[in-house]
Amino acid sequence: SAISAKNRKRPILVWVISIFYIFSITLTCLLFYLIFSGKIPLSQQQKHYFDSLTKFDYVFTIVSSVINLAGIVLLFLLRKTAFYFFATGVVLSTLMTIWSALTKGWPQALNAAGFIGSIAGYAIALMICIYAWNLKKENVLI
Repeated sequence: SAISAKNRKRPILVWVISIFYIFSITLTCLLFYLIFSGKIPLSQQQKHYFDSLTKFDYVFTIVSSVINLAGIVLLFLLRKTAFYFFATGVVLSTLMTIWSALTKGWPQALNAAGFIGSIAGYAIALMICIYAWNLKKENVLI
């Protein structure tokens, strides 16, 4: 019979990814609070971008975030479904970025640091997805 996940030792990278996600989620929430409360001044392009967002954009972003959050919880619990949540999150984020680039002026709203941060974020998400796949393949995730 399979050993339950709570009796299994989590790989150190699972801890690192979990801590990274908690930090990232906290920082993102703080950043949005500061933006929407007006405490961070926006450039004209950034203001235009945020003004162009619709309920659909916000719902899509929230759904994508919840899927990623579920993925991290499932990874921490060593569940193989974590991979599917991470893969879905990567696909949804990619679709949302393409949508925002084509219809909302997303590239114009970014500065160089924002662009580099976005690329790094996608690279990290993809690496985590691959890592979850490998853990699934190696039966570390049950």
